[in-house]
Amino acid sequence: MKAIGKTGIGFIIGMLLTASLSLPIFAQAPANIVGSWDLNISAAEGERQVVIAFKKDGEKLTGLLNMQRAAVPFESVTLQGEDIAWVLKLPIEGQEATFSFKGKAQGTTMKGEAELGPYGKGNWTATKRLEATVAISGALSAVPGASGISGLWKFEFQSPDGVQQAEFTFTQDGEKLIGSTKNPQGEIPVTGSVQGTEVTFSFQITYQGGPMKIQCKGKLENAGAMSGTFTYNNEGPSTWTAKK
Repeated sequence: MKAIGKTGIGFIIGMLLTASLSLPIFAQAPANIVGSWDLNISAAEGERQVVIAFKKDGEKLTGLLNMQRAAVPFESVTLQGEDIAWVLKLPIEGQEATFSFKGKAQGTTMKGEAELGPYGKGNWTATKRLEATVAISGALSAVPGASGISGLWKFEFQSPDGVQQAEFTFTQDGEKLIGSTKNPQGEIPVTGSVQGTEVTFSFQITYQGGPMKIQCKGKLENAGAMSGTFTYNNEGPSTWTAKK
């Protein structure tokens, strides 16, 4: 990651806020924090709103700040009862700066205080983005809502050269979808849309010295899985699957 100058303090603070990990509703049972959160930080530089996403691998909790072109992972996260703390490290003017957050959570909200390295102190709050619930054949079924796709996804593309794996980070704003992926050529921007559970997105890579546009469409099966088809330079379609 490139060094960030002090002129970027507002953006840095926004990144720091994203490190927030939720607390348990009850001390004995940690809350389900997997999903997306709207997080706000208030500091001397003003206020900043960002979207963050959380994931659980076994007993380990991880978090990411969703940005248009990248995803910034949290350095560490600890959760004890309703008390939460996390650390984010960023290069500032050639030196690594440490930003520490602590706070408490209740249900779908959390708040606390932050030590923003060379930029002083701040306060933060976060609200979980809830999934919409609809009635299907007399039963209630969870359907991914406006934030259902936000987060880090692992894709498998069935290509003529075999299965191709890639990681994508998405951020959803209403029906607008933005994100990024990486390959040996570098970071690649992704744009698309989400309408209900229908997802479309596209990106362009360089293949054999020329541009190749990849267009994908699919469907969110649940909060952690989706699948669909894709074309490349109008050839195909082939299939893809993805999991959070």
